[in-house]
Amino acid sequence: MKIKDFKVGDHVIVRDYHYRSSEENATMTEMVVVKIGTKKVTVEAVGEYRYTETFCNAWNESEFFLESCDGHTGNKLFKSEEDFNLWKEGEVLDRELREIFSGYKGRKALTLDQKKRIKAILDET
Repeated sequence: MKIKDFKVGDHVIVRDYHYRSSEENATMTEMVVVKIGTKKVTVEAVGEYRYTETFCNAWNESEFFLESCDGHTGNKLFKSEEDFNLWKEGEVLDRELREIFSGYKGRKALTLDQKKRIKAILDET
C-alpha cells in the first residue's frame, strides 16, 4: 500500500488496539481520509465522536499503514476490510510457519527436496 492509493473522502478501516497490543482486544473502526501528505495519511472518525489519527508507512509494510504515535502500540490503517482479512490470514500463516521451523513439534522432518523447494520459493521474494 502506498500514499498514492488514498484519496480524500475514501472510507478506510482502522484496527484500534486501545493502547494494548493484543488482536483479541482490538476493534474495527470505519474512518474517512481527510488529508494526504507526502508521507502521512490523516483520517477522521465517522459518527458522533469525531477525532483524527495520522498514519504512515513506518516499516514499509505492504498491507497497512501504522499510526504515528509514541508510547503505545499504534493502530493499523487498512484500505478495506478485505485488506485487513488478507493481512490477518498472512499473520496466521506466519505463526504456523514459525512453529514448523522452530522444532517441528512431532511433525516428520522435511526431505532435502522439500527444503530445496522452500528455499527456491523464499529466493523469489
